[in-house]
Order: sequence, then C-alpha cells, then structure tokens
Amino acid sequence: MKMTYAPVVFLLMLFPVSMIEITPQRDYPIRPVAFTQVKITDSFWQPRLETNRRVTIPFAFKKCEETARMPGPFQGKRYNDSDVYKIIEGAAYSLSLERDPELAKYFLEVRGQRPYPQRFPEDSPFAIYNQGWYLQAHRPVLEQIEAIGHAVRAMYMYSGMADVAALLGDERFGRAGSPGGCRKSGDRARPARLLF
Repeated sequence: MKMTYAPVVFLLMLFPVSMIEITPQRDYPIRPVAFTQVKITDSFWQPRLETNRRVTIPFAFKKCEETARMPGPFQGKRYNDSDVYKIIEGAAYSLSLERDPELAKYFLEVRGQRPYPQRFPEDSPFAIYNQGWYLQAHRPVLEQIEAIGHAVRAMYMYSGMADVAALLGDERFGRAGSPGGCRKSGDRARPARLLF
C-alpha cells in the first residue's frame, strides 16, 4: 500500500499554522524545593533544630528503649510501633540536614540487639523477612563476621560503619581484622552469595 501525503499538505494549506493558537498550560505558581536544599540559619528556628538533633532525638530513642518499644519485636499497644517510626523519621530528617556521626553510630549499634521476630507465616511470600540475616539484624553489627542477607542493605550498613569509623575514629567499625569490621565483612561478600 502506497502512502500519500497529499491530504495532509492540502489541510495544512487550508489552515495556516499562524492561525493555530497554542494556550500555555497553567501551572501552580509555587515550585517545591527539596528540604535538603534548604539551610535554616535564622536565630529562631536554627537553635531549635539543633536542640532537636542533640537532645530531643536521643532522649526519644532512650525513652523507646526504656519502654521496650525498641529494639526488638513489637510489644504493647497497637500504636507503639508508630511512635518508633515517627522518631526514626525525625532522626533521618535531621541526619539529612546535618551530619551527625554519633546518631548514625546509634543506628548501627542498636541493630541485632534482640532476636528478630517472625512476623509472617512460613507460606507467605514475605516469609523471607522473618530472617534477621536478610535485614542484617541477626546479631549486633560488630559481631557480624560474614556478609549474608540482602546485598544492597548490607552495603548501606557497611558504608555507615565506614563513616562512623572515619568520622568518630571508632576503629571497631572499620578495622579490617575485627569481627564485624566493615572491611572484613565486605571482603567476605562472595559472588556465590549474591541474590538478584
């Protein structure tokens, strides 16, 4: 079948392009800015953010530990987990605005301190999440001597361990010969163990 462009050319001659009116798309006049691109330096909010980072967040984590909300399996009232999630969200927000190696170290040290709970039935497609090793929570990070579990999550954890070692001078997190040192665990990540 032979294609002809004659009808298209004829139509374009009937309706000159200059007659076609293009209406610009209306848009919201305010554009969002990522919070990580905003630096608050005023004398009212900046000190409060600093107090939140240095005092409130550590205090909230301490209270979660005292009330057995963390680390470990869910206990108590149905909203106990949401309290922990809100505090973690606030800490992550704070860390995205201001590097805080001590807070990062806390996140590493709390991992694997209690047995990881079985949350899903064995026949569930999510049953793999019952395994603490999949989440690098099967034992405290400094006692993890081989790379097992989720490779991407493990690399995030090893990166955090390397940062804590470098920024705080805490060689327990980075020493190559230590059980659980990020370099030693990372070296033990073998291609045969990687799951994609």
